[in-house]
Parts: sequence; C-alpha cells; structure tokens
Amino acid sequence: MDPTVSDFYTKNPAADYMAQYEFSHGPRLDAIAARYDLKSLRGRVLDVGGGLGFLGKRLDPSVDYWVIDGAEITEEQRLCKGTWIKADLDHDEFSRHDASGFGPTGQRDTMRYTDRHLGSFQTAFCLETLEHLFAPYHCLVEIKKLVKLDGIIYLSVPPISVWHNVVYPALLWPPENFMQFLGQMALPITDFWEYKPTTVGWPAYTFRCINRPWSEKKLMFEKQELKFRDASPLECTNL
Repeated sequence: MDPTVSDFYTKNPAADYMAQYEFSHGPRLDAIAARYDLKSLRGRVLDVGGGLGFLGKRLDPSVDYWVIDGAEITEEQRLCKGTWIKADLDHDEFSRHDASGFGPTGQRDTMRYTDRHLGSFQTAFCLETLEHLFAPYHCLVEIKKLVKLDGIIYLSVPPISVWHNVVYPALLWPPENFMQFLGQMALPITDFWEYKPTTVGWPAYTFRCINRPWSEKKLMFEKQELKFRDASPLECTNL
C-alpha cells in the first residue's frame, strides 16, 4: 500500500474529507446497509480499510465494531464507537498490532490484539480497498483468519469506468476475473450486486461471500493442477 496513506488524514483534515466522502460514497453505503439489512448485525464486526468509520455509523451502536486501516486515525476523527488497529494491509499480520478505541459501552479499550481474536468475527467488510493494495491476496488471507468458518465477508470494488488508483486492474475487471479469484480464496459468492447511483456517487460491484476452509478452494485449471500432484518433475514439463 502507498506509504503516504499513514498520514492521509494529516494532509486531509478529517472534517473536509468526511464531507467529501459522504457526498461521493455515502449513498452507496446507505444502499449496501439497506440491501443487506446491516442494522440487524450483532456481535463483532470487522471493517478492513474502514478509515474513520463511515460504515460503522450505519450499524447498530451495540455492535462490537473493529476497524483495521493503514492510516493513523485519532480518537477525535473517529465517527463512531469502536476499536481501531493501524496495520499495513499488504504485509502485516493483522493480529500482531495494538488495538485501541472505545467499545460499545463507551469505555476506553486498549489491548494487544492476539491470536485469541482469530476466528472471532461473524462478519467482515472490505469495501473499495483491495484495488489499492499491492498484495490483495495477503489481505484476504488475513481477513479469512479473523472471520469464523461460515461467517460472512462483504467485498466491493469499483468498475473499470471509475478513475481509481488500481494496482492490478486485470484482477478486478471484468467481474468474472474477481469471481475466479474469490473461488481460489475459498470464498464462494452468495450474492453479486452491481450498484448504480441514481444521482451522485460511484458505481461498484459488491460480493457477499461465505468464509469456507481452504480445502474447498476452487482451482482455476483443475484438471492440470490435479495432474501436478502426482507427476514427476520431468512429467510436469510436458503437461
């Protein structure tokens, strides 16, 4: 991820950024919240690349809301109660960082985020984030570690028509490419939705996935890959 992201909110005052973000992204977040009835979510919810907590504003206040983001976000900038972790989404193990924030009760919560949190999230979001990363595979691996088996993971990416800082466009577009990628990540898709704004804002592709074990990953070239399992090095060169 671009190293300048760590001081993004220093260069872009939160108040100014908040207004711009709500104008361009707010309608889409509202539509996602309505489509998937996010107000009914309970338990522990993870928001990777969640920034100031724009999605958290749209959840029930009783939710145990966690944000993992590459930027340093102060308590004054946070838009809702929650726990924030600063991590490099391209390289870090998310569970190896200090977590701090205000929990659902409003009490100060500072802790070492440890392996006891692995598999502890029922729901995770990674919205408009993967396209910015140098290692989207790594980020999804870390998300899979944190989400329970059969937990729900929501992902969204912009269409190619939207100007964006995208590292690997062929991974995301057309959507079928991204669908194949998710299959290889053992993240079967239960809902695919193309959001189209009626007035302002950006369109986006949204994928609702179930977190399944790696043993269920979908091979892209299944027949060829199965051959490699029992083939000798010499035989592999002729496949």
